Amino acid sequence: MSDAPLDFSDIWEALARELAQTGVQCWQSGACCNFHEFDHDVFATSEELKALVAFKAPNHVGVAEGLCPYWRDRRCTAHQARPLSCRVFHCDHAVQTAHQSDIYEKYLKLIQARIADAGRDYAYVPMVRWLKDFA
Repeated sequence: MSDAPLDFSDIWEALARELAQTGVQCWQSGACCNFHEFDHDVFATSEELKALVAFKAPNHVGVAEGLCPYWRDRRCTAHQARPLSCRVFHCDHAVQTAHQSDIYEKYLKLIQARIADAGRDYAYVPMVRWLKDFA
């Protein structure tokens, strides 16, 4: 069995199309990465996080304070490889609606199926804590 990160690019593309239909757009402002401001704890599967780390090693500055290790100068430095939680959560409170939960659950099931099909162990973990322990 390969230890290479699973490829979720087709899932991310389908998600982007569905989010575009809702009118929600990511402005890549990095505002949502300030988890304290939004009282938001990002969870991800360990396979999503392995893919994230393979894309770019985390910078652990600020992790002790609960800050995302990919958040620098109010920007996501790993935007292309960010996990589902980061893709669905939106920093504009006006668009944080029930559809976010429905979309999240739909795509989490696709990710879970991909992990199961690959015969990988499944773990759903707090992202920042996992990345802190990963170092």
